[in-house]
Amino acid sequence: MVQFLVVQLVAYGPLCLWGGVGWRSLRGHGLRSLWVFFALPFAVLAVMSGGGSSLPHWTAPAWVALAPFAGLGLARSFDAKGTQLGRWVIGILASLQLAAGLVLMGLMASGGAPWLNPAPGTSTPVESPNPFADLHGWSDAGTRAIALAQSRQLGSVAVQNWTLASRLGWYARPLPVHVLEDRFDQFDLWAGDLPEGASTLLVDWSQMSYETPLAPHGFAQCTLLETQPVVHWGHTLSSFRFYDCRQWSGTPQPRLRGER
Repeated sequence: MVQFLVVQLVAYGPLCLWGGVGWRSLRGHGLRSLWVFFALPFAVLAVMSGGGSSLPHWTAPAWVALAPFAGLGLARSFDAKGTQLGRWVIGILASLQLAAGLVLMGLMASGGAPWLNPAPGTSTPVESPNPFADLHGWSDAGTRAIALAQSRQLGSVAVQNWTLASRLGWYARPLPVHVLEDRFDQFDLWAGDLPEGASTLLVDWSQMSYETPLAPHGFAQCTLLETQPVVHWGHTLSSFRFYDCRQWSGTPQPRLRGER
């Protein structure tokens, strides 16, 4: 939960600051109670984050509810005494936010390279965690997954985490994407569970890599077909591994690579 709250503060810090100023300025006013439309959904998602079932951007509607308070706080700051100083402070904060936004857009466009991926070339180097790597390579991975599935006469694609399925599912269509995980998510409705005894093309992504699921809690056999590096602006961001996996046991127990 602490990590979740830190991410929220980094992403929505100015909105939180000015929202608090606006809320305080409504002292004694009935509109002040509208803050509950921010507090309730935010509290629920913060508690859910402790169990690993909440993503940071899910709180966006709650922050939208706080935005009118932030606007009021900014307006009151302009009208207050010492307006010139207030304008300077707001101008500096706005400039910092603009600069941070431009830097973030640059990191997203570059995939964090070369700052997070100094090793150039087409080989797959030892990777460090890169939060921008998941913005690149999924289209090519989906196209390659379709081609490999057709050549191996496999009727589906599988991953071991639902967030990977959400990225790959669009690009691998019309092949169904199964999530080999013992939890309910939207892919249970769209593709269903992989039937016991079935075969599939397993896709593993290096930035969230899982152990190859073999019996008794996986497949009878999995054959590595190829590894596809994701090269962007001359830097390797991540890689995909494609496996031909046969005879699913029906009892998923995904385990991150290197996890004991």
